Amino acid sequence: MKKNNFFVFSFKLFLRILAVTLTCLITSAFLASFFSNFAIRFFAGFAFLLFAMPIIFNFNWEQGSYDIDKASKGQGNPSVFRGLYAGLIACIPLFIIAFLLIASKIGFYDAGFFRSYRLINTIFFPVNVTLLPADLSINEQSIGSIIISVLLIFIIPIISMFGYILGYKHFSISEILIYKKGKSE
Repeated sequence: MKKNNFFVFSFKLFLRILAVTLTCLITSAFLASFFSNFAIRFFAGFAFLLFAMPIIFNFNWEQGSYDIDKASKGQGNPSVFRGLYAGLIACIPLFIIAFLLIASKIGFYDAGFFRSYRLINTIFFPVNVTLLPADLSINEQSIGSIIISVLLIFIIPIISMFGYILGYKHFSISEILIYKKGKSE
Protein backbone atom coordinates (compact mmCIF):
# COMPACT_ATOMS: atom_id res chain seq x y z
CA MET A 1 0.00 0.00 0.00
CA LYS A 2 1.55 3.26 -1.06
CA LYS A 3 1.72 6.12 1.43
CA ASN A 4 0.44 8.45 -1.28
CA ASN A 5 -2.81 6.46 -1.56
CA PHE A 6 -3.26 6.66 2.20
CA PHE A 7 -3.01 10.45 2.21
CA VAL A 8 -5.42 10.67 -0.72
CA PHE A 9 -7.82 8.46 1.26
CA SER A 10 -7.39 10.70 4.34
CA PHE A 11 -7.90 13.85 2.26
CA LYS A 12 -11.08 12.48 0.68
CA LEU A 13 -12.34 11.60 4.16
CA PHE A 14 -11.51 15.14 5.32
CA LEU A 15 -13.49 16.58 2.39
CA ARG A 16 -16.50 14.48 3.36
CA ILE A 17 -16.21 15.65 6.96
CA LEU A 18 -15.98 19.23 5.70
CA ALA A 19 -19.08 18.79 3.52
CA VAL A 20 -21.01 17.34 6.47
CA THR A 21 -19.79 20.18 8.69
CA LEU A 22 -20.96 22.80 6.21
CA THR A 23 -24.35 21.11 5.89
CA CYS A 24 -24.68 21.01 9.67
CA LEU A 25 -23.66 24.68 9.84
CA ILE A 26 -26.39 25.68 7.40
CA THR A 27 -28.92 23.58 9.30
CA SER A 28 -27.77 25.05 12.63
CA ALA A 29 -28.23 28.56 11.29
CA PHE A 30 -31.75 27.63 10.24
CA LEU A 31 -32.59 26.03 13.61
CA ALA A 32 -30.71 28.54 15.82
CA SER A 33 -33.84 30.21 17.10
CA PHE A 34 -35.22 26.85 18.26
CA PHE A 35 -32.10 25.75 20.20
CA SER A 36 -33.46 27.21 23.43
CA ASN A 37 -35.73 24.17 23.68
CA PHE A 38 -33.92 21.09 25.01
CA ALA A 39 -36.07 18.67 23.00
CA ILE A 40 -35.19 20.47 19.76
CA ARG A 41 -31.47 20.39 20.67
CA PHE A 42 -31.69 16.67 21.45
CA PHE A 43 -33.50 15.91 18.19
CA ALA A 44 -31.12 18.12 16.17
CA GLY A 45 -28.05 16.50 17.76
CA PHE A 46 -29.40 13.04 16.97
CA ALA A 47 -30.31 14.11 13.41
CA PHE A 48 -26.85 15.61 12.81
CA LEU A 49 -25.18 12.36 13.92
CA LEU A 50 -27.67 10.33 11.92
CA PHE A 51 -26.80 12.41 8.87
CA ALA A 52 -23.02 12.61 9.34
CA MET A 53 -22.02 9.16 10.49
CA PRO A 54 -23.41 7.10 7.59
CA ILE A 55 -21.54 9.29 5.11
CA ILE A 56 -18.27 8.72 6.96
CA PHE A 57 -19.03 5.03 7.61
CA ASN A 58 -19.99 4.26 4.00
CA PHE A 59 -16.89 5.91 2.52
CA ASN A 60 -14.64 3.89 4.85
CA TRP A 61 -16.59 0.67 4.24
CA GLU A 62 -16.07 1.03 0.50
CA GLN A 63 -12.35 1.76 0.99
CA GLY A 64 -11.93 -1.27 3.28
CA SER A 65 -13.69 -3.50 0.79
CA TYR A 66 -11.56 -2.14 -2.06
CA ASP A 67 -8.32 -2.60 -0.09
CA ILE A 68 -8.99 -6.23 0.83
CA ASP A 69 -9.89 -7.00 -2.79
CA LYS A 70 -6.57 -5.47 -3.88
CA ALA A 71 -4.74 -7.42 -1.17
CA SER A 72 -6.32 -10.68 -2.33
CA LYS A 73 -4.81 -9.98 -5.77
CA GLY A 74 -1.37 -9.51 -4.18
CA GLN A 75 -1.29 -5.72 -4.49
CA GLY A 76 -0.45 -4.79 -0.91
CA ASN A 77 -1.31 -5.75 2.62
CA PRO A 78 -3.44 -3.02 4.20
CA SER A 79 -3.71 -2.57 7.94
CA VAL A 80 -7.07 -3.28 9.52
CA PHE A 81 -6.72 0.02 11.39
CA ARG A 82 -6.21 2.10 8.24
CA GLY A 83 -9.67 3.63 8.72
CA LEU A 84 -8.75 4.75 12.24
CA TYR A 85 -5.50 6.30 11.04
CA ALA A 86 -7.27 8.07 8.18
CA GLY A 87 -9.99 9.28 10.54
CA LEU A 88 -7.43 10.69 12.95
CA ILE A 89 -5.55 12.45 10.15
CA ALA A 90 -8.78 13.81 8.66
CA CYS A 91 -9.75 15.20 12.07
CA ILE A 92 -6.48 17.07 12.63
CA PRO A 93 -8.19 20.47 12.08
CA LEU A 94 -10.82 19.56 14.69
CA PHE A 95 -8.09 18.43 17.10
CA ILE A 96 -6.26 21.73 16.62
CA ILE A 97 -9.48 23.58 17.38
CA ALA A 98 -10.01 21.41 20.48
CA PHE A 99 -6.45 22.09 21.63
CA LEU A 100 -7.04 25.82 21.23
CA LEU A 101 -10.25 25.51 23.28
CA ILE A 102 -8.39 23.78 26.10
CA ALA A 103 -5.55 26.33 25.87
CA SER A 104 -8.20 29.03 26.04
CA LYS A 105 -9.68 27.47 29.18
CA ILE A 106 -6.26 27.22 30.81
CA GLY A 107 -5.56 30.83 29.95
CA PHE A 108 -2.88 30.50 27.26
CA TYR A 109 -5.10 31.77 24.49
CA ASP A 110 -7.59 34.59 23.99
CA ALA A 111 -11.02 33.79 25.43
CA GLY A 112 -12.70 35.04 22.23
CA PHE A 113 -12.01 31.67 20.63
CA PHE A 114 -14.80 29.93 22.58
CA ARG A 115 -17.68 30.98 20.32
CA SER A 116 -15.63 30.11 17.23
CA TYR A 117 -15.07 26.58 18.57
CA ARG A 118 -18.79 25.92 18.80
CA LEU A 119 -19.32 27.30 15.31
CA ILE A 120 -16.50 25.33 13.66
CA ASN A 121 -17.41 22.06 15.37
CA THR A 122 -20.94 22.09 13.93
CA ILE A 123 -21.40 18.34 13.64
CA PHE A 124 -21.80 18.43 17.42
CA PHE A 125 -23.26 21.94 17.60
CA PRO A 126 -26.56 20.98 19.30
CA VAL A 127 -24.66 18.99 21.92
CA ASN A 128 -22.14 21.80 22.39
CA VAL A 129 -24.95 24.31 22.89
CA THR A 130 -26.09 22.20 25.84
CA LEU A 131 -22.61 21.46 27.22
CA LEU A 132 -21.11 24.91 26.67
CA PRO A 133 -23.79 27.60 27.14
CA ALA A 134 -23.14 30.81 25.21
CA ASP A 135 -24.04 33.07 28.15
CA LEU A 136 -21.00 31.79 30.11
CA SER A 137 -17.47 32.85 29.29
CA ILE A 138 -14.73 30.27 28.76
CA ASN A 139 -13.50 30.82 32.33
CA GLU A 140 -16.98 30.08 33.70
CA GLN A 141 -17.35 26.82 31.73
CA SER A 142 -16.70 23.63 33.65
CA ILE A 143 -13.63 21.65 32.68
CA GLY A 144 -15.80 18.50 32.52
CA SER A 145 -18.06 20.01 29.86
CA ILE A 146 -15.07 21.09 27.84
CA ILE A 147 -13.47 17.63 28.06
CA ILE A 148 -16.72 15.92 27.01
CA SER A 149 -17.05 18.35 24.09
CA VAL A 150 -13.48 17.61 22.99
CA LEU A 151 -13.93 13.85 23.36
CA LEU A 152 -16.94 13.98 21.03
CA ILE A 153 -14.51 14.59 18.17
CA PHE A 154 -13.19 11.04 18.61
CA ILE A 155 -16.55 9.69 17.43
CA ILE A 156 -15.52 10.47 13.84
CA PRO A 157 -12.30 8.36 13.80
CA ILE A 158 -14.08 5.54 15.65
CA ILE A 159 -16.90 5.44 13.08
CA SER A 160 -14.24 5.61 10.37
CA MET A 161 -12.42 2.64 11.91
CA PHE A 162 -15.54 0.48 12.23
CA GLY A 163 -16.61 1.30 8.68
CA TYR A 164 -13.20 0.32 7.33
CA ILE A 165 -13.02 -2.90 9.37
CA LEU A 166 -16.50 -4.01 8.33
CA GLY A 167 -15.67 -3.25 4.69
CA TYR A 168 -12.39 -5.10 5.10
CA LYS A 169 -14.35 -8.14 6.34
CA HIS A 170 -17.07 -7.67 3.65
CA PHE A 171 -19.69 -7.43 6.38
CA SER A 172 -22.66 -5.35 5.27
CA ILE A 173 -25.08 -4.04 7.87
CA SER A 174 -27.55 -2.92 5.20
CA GLU A 175 -27.82 -6.44 3.80
CA ILE A 176 -28.74 -7.73 7.23
CA LEU A 177 -31.33 -5.01 7.77
CA ILE A 178 -32.84 -5.07 4.27
CA TYR A 179 -32.50 -8.64 3.09
CA LYS A 180 -33.63 -10.60 6.12
CA LYS A 181 -34.18 -14.25 5.35
CA GLY A 182 -37.44 -15.78 6.41
CA LYS A 183 -37.51 -18.59 8.93
CA SER A 184 -36.90 -21.93 7.30
CA GLU A 185 -39.18 -24.66 8.46
